[in-house]
Amino acid sequence: MKALFYNSTLPSSITSAVLFLMKYPGEIIQDIAGLDETAIDNIIADFTSDSLDEVFVCVPVDETSSVGQFTHNQIAKLLPYMTTSGKGAVIATGTAQGVTTLTDNTIILAADDPASTGEYVDKIIYLSDGTGEGQIARIKANDGTTKEVIKYAPDWATNPDVDTVYEIYSPAIREYYNLTVSNYDGVYQMWNNLFSGIVPPQVIRYIMRDVTPGNPAGTRWACAKGTATSGSSDSLTDSGASFGTSDELVGKYVYISSGTGIGQYRKILSHTDTELTISTGTTDWVVNPDVDSVYWVVEREIDVFRPEYFLMWVKTYGKDFSKGDIWKMWSEMLDANGNLRAGKIKVGMPPYQIQDTIENMLLVGKHIYDYTIL
Repeated sequence: MKALFYNSTLPSSITSAVLFLMKYPGEIIQDIAGLDETAIDNIIADFTSDSLDEVFVCVPVDETSSVGQFTHNQIAKLLPYMTTSGKGAVIATGTAQGVTTLTDNTIILAADDPASTGEYVDKIIYLSDGTGEGQIARIKANDGTTKEVIKYAPDWATNPDVDTVYEIYSPAIREYYNLTVSNYDGVYQMWNNLFSGIVPPQVIRYIMRDVTPGNPAGTRWACAKGTATSGSSDSLTDSGASFGTSDELVGKYVYISSGTGIGQYRKILSHTDTELTISTGTTDWVVNPDVDSVYWVVEREIDVFRPEYFLMWVKTYGKDFSKGDIWKMWSEMLDANGNLRAGKIKVGMPPYQIQDTIENMLLVGKHIYDYTIL
């Protein structure tokens, strides 16, 4: 059995949950939005021992408790509910050394433990016998020389001693960090783990695009971006840009995504390191760029619209719900031929509607790109 934890107030977390359900329909899925540490502990305790083959944690993980997220201690608490294969092989075992340098959050491993410094970070240690028997913790740091291991909070209820026998595991608990509202690295990681070797459909890339070119890795699409410092009828200038001087941007498109001249785009005919020329007299700007003109340089004409849609996603769901009255609905973004089209979305959509629109969008992508693995 597989289980997933997600937070329905985070669009990136919802997206990861949708991907999980596409790959594993009927498996356990838990929404922890609004739940405190005690409530999440109760959910974990309701699982059946030795029942989970794999766990996906699609929420931020921290040492301290916060509503709607996991703690490292809760990751450790999952171990008894993992099957034998889910727990994974014991990667280290031994009897603890002396206690003279121990503090309430450490244990000194056996003198012959072979691990190098940092090798056990985020692994789980289980005290299987002796003083402190039955305690489980997640490893925050380990020193390969002193053999000292520091655990994440909270401290041991009973400090280990020289008779404490320990086991260290690396279980099948998948975590996707940075699952905040506007950072989709976790979605990208989720896709790569669920559908290894398959390039994400373009609609997945819409969701996870960062406004910085090349982030996340492998999804670079904007050749340049910035704000104009001046403009004329046939050019756009950014004095702080580095467009290069070898005509590498010739044939690409410059698009004004906001500010003066918003919505215009033109093919680049030539350029210097700081100026893009778009006309020889027949393709002038209708409205000349100015100092507030935000621009993007993209490979193809259809790519012109992608920055707008990414910014729509971040602003509507992540940044400012009060200004979402003109933004597009995800299920209306693509037609049957894969072309972008406009729609509208209401301000402050509840999480279930956000999930519905994401799911609709991903299903559209499935048909367009024919990723039958979904």
